[in-house]
Amino acid sequence: MPWVPRYQYVNTLYALRIFGTGHKSCFIKQKHYKFASLSEAKEINRVFFAIVIYLTMFPSVWARTLVTRTIIAIAGASASGKSLFSKTIYNELVNELEPGAIAVIEEDAYYKDQSHLPFDHRTQTNYDHPDAFEHELLHEHLLQLRAGKSVDVPTYDYAMHTRSDETRRVAPAKVLIVEGILLLSDPALRKEFDIKVFIDTPLDICLMRRMQRDMEQRGRTLQSVVDQYQATVRPMFYQFIEPSKHKADLVVTRGGMNRVAIDIIKSKIKYLLQQ
Repeated sequence: MPWVPRYQYVNTLYALRIFGTGHKSCFIKQKHYKFASLSEAKEINRVFFAIVIYLTMFPSVWARTLVTRTIIAIAGASASGKSLFSKTIYNELVNELEPGAIAVIEEDAYYKDQSHLPFDHRTQTNYDHPDAFEHELLHEHLLQLRAGKSVDVPTYDYAMHTRSDETRRVAPAKVLIVEGILLLSDPALRKEFDIKVFIDTPLDICLMRRMQRDMEQRGRTLQSVVDQYQATVRPMFYQFIEPSKHKADLVVTRGGMNRVAIDIIKSKIKYLLQQ
C-alpha cells in the first residue's frame, strides 16, 4: 500500500498554525500513515484543509467550544423581579449576539422530584429551604456547560408540586445567566459564579407580586399563597436569602426593571464576549 508523503502532513500542521487555532488538540502527529490508495490519502488531506478553512471563516464555531464561559447569578427573594431582570437582559441581547452566545437557567427547575410522595405531602414541602433543591445536579450541570457539554435541565410542574417528565436541552453558551432565590446561599454554587447579582426588593411588594403570579400562573388559591408566605417564605428569607445579599457583587434596588442595572450587566456581557 502506498505511503502518504510526510510533507502533506507537515503542510497541514503548518496551515493550522497559520490560521491561529492555537489549541493542542488540533495538531496531528507528524508521522507516516498507511492508506488503501494514494487517492484515499489525497481525499483525507482535502477534507483536512476544508475543516481548517471552515474554522477560519467561522471562528465563532471554534471559539464557542474553547472559550471559558462566564456564569452570572441573579438572586433575590421570591417575586423580587429576578426572572424579569434576567429575561430582559436575555431578550435584549439575544438578537444582537451570535447564536448560542447567551442562555438562561432557572434554579426552580432543580426542585427535587417528589413523584414518590402523595400529593398532600408535596404541598407541605418547604420550597424556600435549600433542602428543597437538588443543588448538586445544578452544580454538575454548570461544570458540564463549562466543559462544553450540553445538559438536560429538568422541568418543574408547579401545579403538581414535582418534576414533569420533560426536560429542556441547554447547549453551552459563552455567557450563562442563572436565576433563583438561594443561589448565593450555597458555597459550591457560589464558586461557579463569575458575577453575582442580588435583586433587593421590599417584602411587601414581593408578597403582592407572588399572590398575582401564583394565582394566575400556578393555579394556587389566595389563602394557600398567604399561608405559605407566613409559614415558610418570610422566615426562610430572613434565614437564608437576605444574608446571602452580602455575597453579591452588585445589589440592585427597585426590582427587575432597574434600567441602569440592566444596562450595566448588558455592557459587561458585551465586553466579556469581545475578550
